[in-house]
Amino acid sequence: MTTYYVDPSGGSDSNAGTSFGAAWVTTQKAADTAVSGDTVRLCKTATETISAILDIDTNDGVLNTRGIRFHSYSSDGSTKEAGYKIQASAAITAVIEYTNIDRTFWDGVTFDANDAATYVLYNHDGDGSLYNGFENCIFEKATSHGWWYRSNNWYMSNCDIRDNGGNGIDHQTANRGSLWLYATKVHHNGGHGWDLDRTNTIMHNCLFYRNGGSGVLQQSNSGYATVTNCTFYANTSDGWTGKDAANRNPVTIMNNTFVSNGGYGYAAKDTDRQALMVSHNHHYGNTSGATEVTDALGVDLITGDPLFTTTTDGSEDLAPTANSPLINAGPHGMTIGAVPLVSGGGGGGTVGFAI
Repeated sequence: MTTYYVDPSGGSDSNAGTSFGAAWVTTQKAADTAVSGDTVRLCKTATETISAILDIDTNDGVLNTRGIRFHSYSSDGSTKEAGYKIQASAAITAVIEYTNIDRTFWDGVTFDANDAATYVLYNHDGDGSLYNGFENCIFEKATSHGWWYRSNNWYMSNCDIRDNGGNGIDHQTANRGSLWLYATKVHHNGGHGWDLDRTNTIMHNCLFYRNGGSGVLQQSNSGYATVTNCTFYANTSDGWTGKDAANRNPVTIMNNTFVSNGGYGYAAKDTDRQALMVSHNHHYGNTSGATEVTDALGVDLITGDPLFTTTTDGSEDLAPTANSPLINAGPHGMTIGAVPLVSGGGGGGTVGFAI
């Protein structure tokens, strides 16, 4: 298990890469060299600018060896510290692309398309990449979608997908794969926050706000979905939309808040909704009403101004304040909607919406 270093200011890809003093200059060199069990320290000496896609297509992680891990580190390579930035400097397809690579992990890295790259993260139809994860990462400023995702069984935790021209996540798979989102913000994207089809998903403690379509659009061939403790605020369309036959597979919408969306809080546009289960959701100020669903299993009873900390565009803090009706209103005294976490993250940043 080797530790490698990348220093975009003073490194060289002809170096050994095994110390800060002999660091490489590009993440591409690290991705092409590191093998399962290795760690790459991305040192924040400068922004790493790229004019070609960062291709993740060489070495897989292997089960039970921790995979290949890329961590953002301080400028001297000594301490985990979120904020290493990989930024597109040309009109490339994507900042980062996966091709049949499994078990990699990224922590604390900002992937910036810089209004130049078409996507931030891209993998093509039929790509077989599995079990890749991102924590404390930012995906921003693609001219199209933030994620063009066609693989299976990936996860994001405490990430931020923002300011992309299309959907925050555009997610379709051919064989009902999965994507898990935890404590992640998806906001200010030109299209839907998350457009998903032919996939299973779990989203917990996430925020979807100020997206140009629905916060989440679940398309007709989707698998199961579990949506818990999420906040859907000020999306142009519905907070959550189940389209066509989406709800023929089990969908649970529980302990969420839907506020000030331009359509319904949540909508299931299908006549076959017997598998839609709702419970302890909060609704307030949605243009079309709380929901157009009248035959789902369960009951939503919570209304009233959620008393978010601040809803100022660009500096939102959608945590409920002390007098909010969301506090202790969920099952077993849980707070409804997304709440910030409190401990420090693996990238050295604060976990839970502080990115």
